[in-house]
Amino acid sequence: MKEKVLSWKLVRIVLFYVVVVSCVYWSWHRVPEVVRDEDDGKDRIEGLSASHAFSEERAMRHVHQLAEVIGQRQVGTYGLVRAEEYLLEESLKVKRMCKELGTCVAEVTEDTVSGAFQYNKTGEPLYLSYSGLKNILLTLYPKGSDLWGGNHSDHRALLLNAHFDSAMSSPGAADCASCVGVALESARALAASGPTGKVAFLLNGGEEIYMNAVHGFVKGHGKRYHKEGYKDAYFAFINLEATGSYGPDVVFRANSEALLRSYVRRAPRPRATVIAQDIFGSGVVPSDTDYSVLGGEQFGNLTGMDLATMFDSRSYHCARDTYDRIKRGSLQAYGDNVLEIVKDVSAGLEENDEDKVGDMVYFDILGLGVVSYSPKVTFFLHNLPLVLTAFVLDKELLFGSRNRIKFFLAVLKGILACCLSFACCLVFPAAAALLACAPSGEAAMTWYGKPGVAAVLLFPPALAGLLLPYLVLFMGGGEGGNKGSGKGLRKLSWDSFLSHCFGTLLVFSALSSYMTTNEKGIMGHSGYIFAYFSFSTLACLARSWSKQDVSLDGLALALHFLPLAASANVCMFAWLFFSDRLGLMGGGGESLLAAAKSDVTLAVITGICVLVCVGPLVPWILAAAPSRGSRARVVAGLLACSLLGWAYAYNFSGEDGGAFSREDPKRVFVVNSYELDTSLWAKIVPSGLALGLPGKGLKLRRGAGAERWTFMGADAAPLKPLVLDALGDVEEQDLIAPVPREFLLPHYPKQKRMKDVAHVVEDLQHHDALERSGIEVPKFRKTVSGLLGAGVLKGVRCEVIIDTNVPGYHTLNITGDLDRWSFTKGSLLPSQVGDTREHDSYIVHHHGHGDAGRHWRWWFHRKQRSQPALVTWSYTNLTETEAIAGMARKLPETVTGIYQTTLTHTFEC
Repeated sequence: MKEKVLSWKLVRIVLFYVVVVSCVYWSWHRVPEVVRDEDDGKDRIEGLSASHAFSEERAMRHVHQLAEVIGQRQVGTYGLVRAEEYLLEESLKVKRMCKELGTCVAEVTEDTVSGAFQYNKTGEPLYLSYSGLKNILLTLYPKGSDLWGGNHSDHRALLLNAHFDSAMSSPGAADCASCVGVALESARALAASGPTGKVAFLLNGGEEIYMNAVHGFVKGHGKRYHKEGYKDAYFAFINLEATGSYGPDVVFRANSEALLRSYVRRAPRPRATVIAQDIFGSGVVPSDTDYSVLGGEQFGNLTGMDLATMFDSRSYHCARDTYDRIKRGSLQAYGDNVLEIVKDVSAGLEENDEDKVGDMVYFDILGLGVVSYSPKVTFFLHNLPLVLTAFVLDKELLFGSRNRIKFFLAVLKGILACCLSFACCLVFPAAAALLACAPSGEAAMTWYGKPGVAAVLLFPPALAGLLLPYLVLFMGGGEGGNKGSGKGLRKLSWDSFLSHCFGTLLVFSALSSYMTTNEKGIMGHSGYIFAYFSFSTLACLARSWSKQDVSLDGLALALHFLPLAASANVCMFAWLFFSDRLGLMGGGGESLLAAAKSDVTLAVITGICVLVCVGPLVPWILAAAPSRGSRARVVAGLLACSLLGWAYAYNFSGEDGGAFSREDPKRVFVVNSYELDTSLWAKIVPSGLALGLPGKGLKLRRGAGAERWTFMGADAAPLKPLVLDALGDVEEQDLIAPVPREFLLPHYPKQKRMKDVAHVVEDLQHHDALERSGIEVPKFRKTVSGLLGAGVLKGVRCEVIIDTNVPGYHTLNITGDLDRWSFTKGSLLPSQVGDTREHDSYIVHHHGHGDAGRHWRWWFHRKQRSQPALVTWSYTNLTETEAIAGMARKLPETVTGIYQTTLTHTFEC
């Protein structure tokens, strides 16, 4: 009878976890009812409703127009021009609506920006240049404002930012037509009700190209909008983003006290996690948003908040990011939150135009509310568990009745068990993932788009690994009897249980303290997960101590509910996000370990989630089992489930199942490239004089050399079998490896993650392949001149002018001893070009759009006695050619291609 009671205690713990996890899953997937647009035509101005409420239906009309009617909107394409025209007209409608209703005063400005800057988040020197990008700014002022210097005109505004360009080969419905829809509908609703403070909505046309457009807005703002510039014009900003087609909007970066307070106070469905901010800041997620430019110290240096929908990243940056894929209700939740924050913050601008930079901890509990607190409170709360644990342990060692040395050694044993548990919790699921991919790696990522498969494969071995070290190290120590007695081993002794708990407490509280105080700031805000579990464990231990009972009753489980809800909440978010996002992790190569990179990464993430959510309760879980044999059977059962999970996952591998499907495809970058021959260069008449020395000009003739195809897998699943099957007449020995560096140049620095590359040379002798493709070679002119100083030759100036009929993307790799340069209109000072003593190779990306994007002039100076600089230039055109269309037909429907045509040439200067 006693064993049944103890077994029920174990079942009770399992049911507790099932309930909590179910609540967390429901909270992440619940969506509000969609607010419909009025169809009766009443109270409509300029075709816009005068309703004060946010409506997803109205926002989705903008998404449909941008993603379905217009379609792809890459910088340099006509689609982006059409999007600019549409958004300008919609902004003007809001302006006319303000005037008609008399609720506000509106101003609409369209800007064309050009510029250049150094981007420092790639780990390598990267320089960005852009020309002809468009920004549309809609500013709403309270009723009665005088735009020419009267009331409200000098108040700073709250800035909302969203980008309307899309990634290559993507219609960009979620990323980020949905953001634009939220911004425009929020502007309409705010205009209908009347803003109480100044609010600006920035629609920028160049985020996917390293945030160029918003950089132009920040740096060019002083002359255009405000006498003191960007920081004097804006109070704080909210950046709207999307990395997936559904899910609640999540605050994943924030440094504004005012916005966080407003979000906590007013957001109807708040979702926020500072852990995402720590992960993003660590560089683990290789992407960035306009937040880094608007708020980065190097650029805008303004306080702000980054929001995004993040689930279903399987459609992110590919052709599957469509209007129909957006889950209905997601934008309603997004818009409701944004509109309430805007109203609340803008209302406070009248009284206080200042905001404080807040390095705050914040997280939500099941989407019902957000907890946030200041750095001072963080330091106190996250270090307190270690102090309390040390105090209680010290008291027990000094004044307890048990043998002090034996108990101290038992606590050390508990710490060892906890650390080994950590290691096994990561190693066991990683081993299961490798086993599922073996022997060739072709079964990699069988769980992609199938989270249930991943859960069955990875969670049982993670749980088994978590429990096994405790089981091995605490086999004996029963109450009563001797070590050879079966009865003596039936229950875990109180001393063994206590050493379990203290070992776990010391490790978890030490992690909380270290994460909070480490100088490098590694996951510096995320210690709250370990801190709150340490608090609840101390409280449960105090109850158990008073009764000398090792079981968890209902009250003890209730004490663990909030810490578990907080940790399970962020762990489920991270697990679902990364199980989708690993499709963009990049290929690793041909070995089993390389092919299983994504599988092992998800396995490690699974282990961390199990460790965080279950680790603190392991002593009670093992104590609830009736005997050593039952505890062993629990672990054995989990290992058996691991084998069943492996068999279940393996069932999805092979040609029929496979890792990918039409809805959840494999992303492959497909580049049709042409290498321009050196024989295509010819001397022309001298271009003139530069500081008294004759110059030499060169131009590029029309024509090209060999046609090549480069395939780069964005995930770790093997690429070459797919390429060989698609091309048919190509043998494996025809695939060149390693791929020449110049053919990967347009993808720098992303190509570092995409190591699974197939490169095929199709036409070594056919020199008219480019002309047959319809892509025109840009008009290219190079001028080399000498530089004089005090009558002495100081250096050499190399100037290049490129003219194209179709704006495109240019990339340069310049190797040499350079002194200064300019890659956009005007001149960059030497202090702005980087330390040339450390780097002798420079990568430059230039993105052109519209009429201004058809012309690019750049130059650099190299030192006189240095060797000629070696320049590799590439020009990328996104126009669909006959060759691209033919290759697209060859690839299976389980692949979504990201297509481009690239011209490359290398020369000295």
